[in-house]
Amino acid sequence: MDDIYKRAERVLIWLGDADEFTKDAISAVKAISAIPPNRYGEVREVDWFTQNRVFERFGVGQHPRWQHYLGLVLLQDRPWFKRVWIIQEVVLGRYGVVLCGDHVFPWEWLERTLGFLTATQWSNQVTLDSFRSNENIRFFTGVYKSLLAGDITLDLGV
Repeated sequence: MDDIYKRAERVLIWLGDADEFTKDAISAVKAISAIPPNRYGEVREVDWFTQNRVFERFGVGQHPRWQHYLGLVLLQDRPWFKRVWIIQEVVLGRYGVVLCGDHVFPWEWLERTLGFLTATQWSNQVTLDSFRSNENIRFFTGVYKSLLAGDITLDLGV
């Protein structure tokens, strides 16, 4: 398999069909991935609470809202992320393309998003438990209602 991925011009990463959360996840990915990796060190974990300033400083028009981050949590819960061999797919391939339903975006966007969240330790805030305990959104009545109420559980593989 290594040889196949090394020779591949493009690796397609199929995350499955889109659902009601996919657009939110992609909005988060698109915004966060616009932050240059060489500037991650300028952002601290505490900046999570004033993130609109962070995104403005980097020239990113719209910062992700809690729904976008929750969509990202759900995106990471998809089966593809639980597979052991995903590393060779994204590391050995020259160019990764993520497909989720009819949404298509470069693997680099997701890679940069997860890299930013890890480097800044914002990943500590982007958790289901964190959103469930947030008094401002816990009783939200939209598409995330069941998830926030604890009616849906996740088996995050990351």
